[in-house]
Amino acid sequence: MKKSFFIIDGKTGEVKKKLPLPSEDAHDCIIITNISGNAFPNDIILKNRYEQMWALSSNWELLWTHEGISGTFHGHLILIEMEKMK
Repeated sequence: MKKSFFIIDGKTGEVKKKLPLPSEDAHDCIIITNISGNAFPNDIILKNRYEQMWALSSNWELLWTHEGISGTFHGHLILIEMEKMK
């Protein structure tokens, strides 16, 4: 249970999906975003405490990951242009 990401129905609390985390510690910050160009935000960025973040599609496919300082700014994740990092 600690190594899983749950998608829960907001009205009933029913677990709709139980998905594996990309890393055991990928749970410090969760961001719902639109990085796939969809009509609405349904991608997810997960972050561990200070060193790595993972971008996942709504199908739970890994889109990209970044290792390095991912933010220690009082809980606020600062995203930079990933293109500049390639």
